[in-house]
Amino acid sequence: MNEKRVRGILIGSALVLGGVAMYGVHRKKKSAYIAVQNKIRGIAVGTGAGYNPDSSTFNAKEIAESLYDAGEGRWGTDEEEIIAILERIADSPNPQGVWTQVIYAYESEYDRQVAGDLRDEMSGDYLTQLTTLLARLS
Repeated sequence: MNEKRVRGILIGSALVLGGVAMYGVHRKKKSAYIAVQNKIRGIAVGTGAGYNPDSSTFNAKEIAESLYDAGEGRWGTDEEEIIAILERIADSPNPQGVWTQVIYAYESEYDRQVAGDLRDEMSGDYLTQLTTLLARLS
């Protein structure tokens, strides 16, 4: 390899590493910002996938992360987990309020629309279940 090519590879590698570092810093700042917003809004911290039906508390950010991890954030989709999370929200005392907070947390964290992402991940009977649950939550 000649010197020009080695220099190009080193510069390209440095740019990629710099971009990855900046992305990590941006995510941390965004997470801190959302945490402060959630405290201001009085969102109680729950357990499990962000919702504890025994105490009627939830954490919209945890729910949003669970939905992302079950779909967009992995190789393959965990349809059953997505449906289970949405069913827990639908069975909560204030499903529309919880869902509104989850939408806000998801879109703030990932710059994506949660309903669209979920529809893109589902098919067949799971898509039918998803459509029914989203209609209940809207």
